[in-house]
Formats: sequence, structure tokens, C-alpha cells
Amino acid sequence: MVKDKHTSEKASKGSAGVEELARLECRIDWAVNPPPVKASDTDDEEQDSSDEEYIPPLSLQLGGALPNVPNFDALPVIGLEETVHDLTADFESEPSTDPDSSTASPADSNVPTVQKAEDIVGAKASIVYDDCLKYLAAFVTPPVKQCTAINVTGATCQHHPPFLVNIKGKGTASMLEWSCADGHIVWRWVSQPLMKYGLQAGDFMLSTNILLSGNNYAKIALLFRFMNMGIFGPNYFFSIQDTYCVDSIKNYWMEKRADVIARLQDKDVVVLADGRNDTPGHCAQYCSYTTMENDTLEIISVVTVDKRQTDRRSAMMEKEAFILTMDQLVTEVKLVEICTDAHSQIGAMMDPVKGRYKDHRIHHSLDMWHGAKNLAKKIAAAAQVKELSVLILWLKDIVNHFWWCCKTADSYEEFLLYCENINSKWYPL
Repeated sequence: MVKDKHTSEKASKGSAGVEELARLECRIDWAVNPPPVKASDTDDEEQDSSDEEYIPPLSLQLGGALPNVPNFDALPVIGLEETVHDLTADFESEPSTDPDSSTASPADSNVPTVQKAEDIVGAKASIVYDDCLKYLAAFVTPPVKQCTAINVTGATCQHHPPFLVNIKGKGTASMLEWSCADGHIVWRWVSQPLMKYGLQAGDFMLSTNILLSGNNYAKIALLFRFMNMGIFGPNYFFSIQDTYCVDSIKNYWMEKRADVIARLQDKDVVVLADGRNDTPGHCAQYCSYTTMENDTLEIISVVTVDKRQTDRRSAMMEKEAFILTMDQLVTEVKLVEICTDAHSQIGAMMDPVKGRYKDHRIHHSLDMWHGAKNLAKKIAAAAQVKELSVLILWLKDIVNHFWWCCKTADSYEEFLLYCENINSKWYPL
């Protein structure tokens, strides 16, 4: 509980969301008797999930009158995968992406630069230890005969070699600086070439490839901390992501998708679709719904839904994502069949009599992998009863028979016939 404004402001450093709550003088109370969860917010399939996480109920109370109603939806959302508890916030000074912040000195005049993408894409890189750099620097003589810096008296500093060598870290790069006895830097060497606006190539490549490889900055930063290596801060990473990556990835995806849709114009299209939440259980914030064409196995649609689009009900996100997917695909290709899991809300929308898409005459089939998995879970649960413990010995065979029935049958009636023959098929064995 936050008791006063000063305490809350002190405790909220480093978190924009908590700072906003502290500014509003909010108090968080843990509910003693939480209200019951409405059954309508979840469907039958999700209630069977064993991945649910317990989220303690809380109530948020505002202290004092406010001129405007606070917009809590605008507060940043931190997912489970974004949470790293061992990473401190004391990053070194971040490389700047501001064009005006690049101030090259004479000592930087010979630093290699990246003129085109081919100069850096595919270039080999290595991990170098400072002790090895110091050993190498002892044999290096900088191409400077004397220091030419201007001291405080206006005279030229004329110190001659040998110069002192110092190693500094800047982001992921190492910087060797040769300085005279008065501290003037006479020569500088950087382990990474520079790009436009003074961006270090290694920092830029790591920032972009963290995103492109599907990794997480906080976890990569924790890895670098364990390795005792320097890394840029989160602000630099998100700046590179927003400035260079997001639009490029989106444009590339739209171009590739347009090519695939163009090839599917003159054929009957069968697609496979499924959704994936960012976290398990009923506390998910985002749902990504992906659709793949059955013959070519190419992705033709990716839709992401925020929980705030569904009145903060996680159970409704997959339904909303399915609607957005179908509304787009039915206008682009001749969709004749879609295969999904046994989601009750999707099944209702695909009902051939009264469903949302009944007029499109699209056949709705169920993914037998999900069916086999759910059947195995139900048999395993039933086998926990003492009188039915023998079922656990039959679990694999029953699931395999179910899979064979789904693969062999051409109709639902034929599927039921095969399932009814399970006794005659397995009991004699």
C-alpha cells in the first residue's frame, strides 16, 4: 500500500507505470473476499487448462479529486516473457541515435565507416577480452609524433611518445585511447566500424537481430551481464527497433503476403488456423492468430489482438482474432475450408445454419492433434480413479486408434463406426 505521495514517488523509480500511479496518489488494496469469476468470461476448453496462473485480486483506489479520469489503458503492459528479475538498471551510457549527437574528434578520423549494407551484413565478429587488447596495444605505436592539443594557457601541448593506453567500453564495443601525460587523447581505436549518425555497427546489428530472431532484450542483457560484457541500454534498443525495424519488417511481410495471395486467386483454398497467447491461463494480454495455407504451408495471415480490444477479457481474444482473420480472407481468396481447434466460440461462428459465416459455405473441420491431446488428458484424469486405473495402460492404444479413425474416415458417421469397433479391434489382444 502506498501511504503518501513522497514514498510512492521514491519507490516508483525506473517504472513508468508505477510513476503514473504515484502521481495520482493511488492506493492498491488486496481484496479479502474476491468476487467470484463469471463463467461467461471463459469457455469450456480454457476452463480445463492446467496452465492457469493464480493472480491475487486487488482493488485500485484513487486518492483526491482529479481534473480528468486517468487512462489506465495507456499504462505500459509488461508480459511474463519481458520480466527479468536479476537485471539491474545501472547501464552504462547508451550510444545515441540522434544525428546531432555525433561529434567526431581528430582522433576519430581514421575509424572505419559503413557506407553500404554489404560492408556489415555477413561480416564476421568475435568476442575479445580486455587483457588481450592490452597485450596487443603494447606492441602498437600510434601514428602520432607528438600531442597537438591546446592546453588551458593557449599553448600547444608537445608531449612525445610513449603515450598511455586506456581501454573503455561503449555499448558492445571496446575503445582504445592513447593519451599524453596531460590527459589529451592523441589517438583512438574502436573495435566496431561506425554507421550514419555515429551508430556503432555491432550495437546496431545486435539490436536488430534480437528482434529478428524473436529474442528478448532483457534476457540478452542478462546474458551479457553474466558474461561481464558491455551492452547498450533498453532505450537504445527500442529506438533502433522503432526507427529501423518495425516498418521494414511490416513492409517486407506485406510484400510477401501479397505475392502468396496473388498465387491463390484461381484455386480453392484450404487453411489451417490457430491462436497463441503471450502467457498461459486467463491473464494473457495479447493473442496472435496465425493462418497457414494447407498445400504450400505458407503463412497468409497473422492477426494480433490486445485484451483491451475485448473489454479486458482474455477468453474473447481468440474469437476476435478469428473474426478479423476471416473477414479479411473471405474478401481475398476463395476459402472453402478452415481447420481449427475445438474452440466453442469459433464453432458457433462456423455453424452452417446460424453461424456468422453461414452464407460463405465454408467447411469447418477440427484439428485431430488437439482432439487426440484432449482425449489423452481425459483418459489420464479418469485413470486417477482407483477402479479405472487400468485405463492408463490403454491410453496410448486408444489415442492411436482415435488418430487412425480421424485419418481414415471420410464422414462423421464413418468416424463413429470406426470408434465403436475399438472393442473388437483391441479387446482380443
